[in-house]
Amino acid sequence: MQEHWIRYTTDKIFEKMFYFDSLTYHDESLTITLYEPENRSQNVHVAFTDSVKGVRSTNESYAYLTLDTLIESYGKDFYTEHTFFRVFESDYLFSFENHQSLLHFAVFSVDWLIDVITTKEPIITLAERKEYS
Repeated sequence: MQEHWIRYTTDKIFEKMFYFDSLTYHDESLTITLYEPENRSQNVHVAFTDSVKGVRSTNESYAYLTLDTLIESYGKDFYTEHTFFRVFESDYLFSFENHQSLLHFAVFSVDWLIDVITTKEPIITLAERKEYS
């Protein structure tokens, strides 16, 4: 079977590219924090609560095979104008036992591709951005 990507969103916040800020993992819970360069006062939190079975992060410079496949299958605008995706029939998903009950999500920020294998959909929230020193 061939891997199939769809744009995933619960509202309009992912219809643009975001920058990666942080990734926090603890006890099968994962939060990915992103920000948009035009509005640095606000973060987007993508939280997978008590459900993460696998996570893989790849610098965009090393994700060239994935990028080539996406461009070939969907065109360049597919991932350059969007950040959050649901992935079906992926090799990464099939590498997990009981993969039929799991979901594969991909977060494609400006510099990072983060793949998440989980048992349920994430909770997406907006929050005031905290500056780190």
